[in-house]
Amino acid sequence: MLSVAMRRWSIIVALTAGPILLAYAIYYPYSSAARQARNMRIAEQFAPTVRAAIAGDQRFKYVDVFKYTDKGGCLGVGGFVHQGDLAELKRRSEATNPPVLVDWHVDELDAQRFERYAEGEEAAAHRRMLNDEP
Repeated sequence: MLSVAMRRWSIIVALTAGPILLAYAIYYPYSSAARQARNMRIAEQFAPTVRAAIAGDQRFKYVDVFKYTDKGGCLGVGGFVHQGDLAELKRRSEATNPPVLVDWHVDELDAQRFERYAEGEEAAAHRRMLNDEP
């Protein structure tokens, strides 16, 4: 049997924790954290659609599409392309009608810088990222 003091503390804890948990349960679905999580799930599910739209085109060999935390959860597009190819990349990506915002992290490089990046550590790091390697 619980002592009077233990019973009193149990009541205090229940009366304190209950409303806090209820408030959290009511608030969380409308919070920015929940919106971000929802949008990131949508972006992750939609990323293969955008990848398919640009796949096979060697101009976009160093471009990846991924879920991203910025802008309340969005679709990220990152990498590098030759100067003048970014507009076509954006056109193809936007033609898929992404259900979330798209955050662009694509650099347009002149031919000399592109070759240096493609042959250098930047491309190796990009390939490791695409393959989820350390």
